[in-house]
Order: sequence, then C-alpha cells, then structure tokens
Amino acid sequence: MRKITSIALLFVVAFTGLFTQNSAVSAAEGQESNQVDELMDISRDFLGIEYEWGGTTPEGFDCSGYLQYIYREVGVYLPRVARNQAKAGIPVSRDDLQPGDILYFERTGHRDNVKITHSGMYIGNDEFIHAARSEGVTITNLPESDYWNSRYLGATRVIIDEGTTGQTFMDRLDGRELARISAEVSRGMYPEGFTEEHPSKTVILMPAKAAHFSTKALSDKYDEAPVLFTERGQVSGSVLAEIDRLGAERVILAGNERDFPAGMTEEGIFDGLTAEILADPATAAADVAEESEGLFARVKNALFSFSASVQSLLKV
Repeated sequence: MRKITSIALLFVVAFTGLFTQNSAVSAAEGQESNQVDELMDISRDFLGIEYEWGGTTPEGFDCSGYLQYIYREVGVYLPRVARNQAKAGIPVSRDDLQPGDILYFERTGHRDNVKITHSGMYIGNDEFIHAARSEGVTITNLPESDYWNSRYLGATRVIIDEGTTGQTFMDRLDGRELARISAEVSRGMYPEGFTEEHPSKTVILMPAKAAHFSTKALSDKYDEAPVLFTERGQVSGSVLAEIDRLGAERVILAGNERDFPAGMTEEGIFDGLTAEILADPATAAADVAEESEGLFARVKNALFSFSASVQSLLKV
C-alpha cells in the first residue's frame, strides 16, 4: 500500500511541476504586458520636455503629438490632432475616468463656440499628464486648476480592455480609417522622411484585422519602422504615398500570403521596391512545431523520471 501511495505522489509531483511552470510564466508575462501600466510609466519619462508647436518627438511635443507618441509606444495608433483624437474610443463621464483615458479641452472656456484645441491623458487621483504650452510635459490636478477645469469638455477611452491583446478603439475602425491613421502616425514619427543615417529605412505593412496586436515590438525589431495598415488586403493610395514620402528602401509584409493580394511581393508594386513576407504559412507551421517539440520533450522527460522512480520503488 505504501508503494502505491508513493507512486501516486511521484506522478502528481512530476506532472504538476510540468504544467505549473508554464502557468507561472504565462501569468508573469500577462502582468508585464498590461498596456495601461506601461502607458503610465512611459508617459512620465518625458516630464519636462519642452512644448513645441507641431512637435511629435521627444525633441519637443505639442499636446496631441505627445499623446500620439506615448500611445504608439504601447501599440495604439491615435489620430494626429486633438479634435480627431476626440473621435477615437468611447465617451466616458468625468465620474468614471480611469488611467489611460484621454481628456479634451476647449480654447476659451465659453461653451457657445466649442472647439477642441487641447488633449491630455488621465493618470488617476484627479490628475492628467499633458504637453502644456507654458510648461512642456507636466502633470496637472484638474479640479485644482481653474484654467483647465473651466475648459474641460469630456473624455474618451481608447484602451477598452487592459492587456496587450485587449480591445482598443482600433478594433472598431474599418480598414480605411486604420490606413489613414497609421499614415498620420508615420508622418509624426518621421516628419522629414527617413534620414540618410537611418539604419534600415523599412516600412511594415499589416492587415487591418491584426490591429488588435501590439505593433511596438515589431516596429523596434526593424529600427522603429512605421507600421501601415492595409484595407482588405489592398494598399491604399495614402499608404503608397507615405511609403514614397518616407523614402523607404524595404517593405515588410507582416502576415500570411493570403492576407495580401497575389503579386504583392513582385517588383513594381512599390515603385521598384521588393516586398518581403515576414511570416508565411510554412514559417508559422515551423514555429508551432518547435513549440510542440518543446512540450513533447518535457512530457518525455517527466515520464522517464516517473518510470525510473517507479522501478526503483518496486525493487524495494
């Protein structure tokens, strides 16, 4: 009876360790990938950066350029100007504000001629972070500021579900809007196009259906490459114009071959540039096979260890 109990215990230990290891890793990764937490950290990195009209880089931000920049860092593409950013996401009441929500303000404080001219991001405790003309990137307590409190118009939520694969306002846009907004973001990243010193001059094209995935890691892999979205597999005129304006020398198609029209990788589609498929079905299958082999190896090792222990117990 003691042998049977020992064998059963060995079985539980072997296979509990096998699967709890994976669960722990997944939980840790999920915690680290929370978009709102990342956004809170990134936004503070630029405190004190000077205000610059039309600025979209850490060399100088205007209000909407600052928001577009920090949201792009977590894979969310916002329109360029405040009045268009106000159309993104879902409206939320002031009593329901959450960190990551975008706040909008009018020019004068007179409600009879409303015009959105300023935006900032709510960070909790009645505070918002924004690029202010007089202070640069700063944190302001909304109810304690007569100036901003009197000019507050409303708020929208663009990160609807937290997490890297959570739902954002981008999931609600059609391909045409995504293509337009991604071209705006690209212009904000490289207002003068790629410089001669840029290491790769790469542009990434991604199907609109993949907009819910974070693009930051992919962009970083190719030296902060702009990510432009296609509309139903077709490359819009605005996206083609942006590729040309940038002076791109390489186009990466991020998706399977079926996500893009036939002949997309042939010369002539992008004015002489040759497009490359980043992940075709064969590559994806190989990745899945490699992951499966890794799991198989852990199962095999656990069974071998279990078998050896059982044999040892039976000899006693």
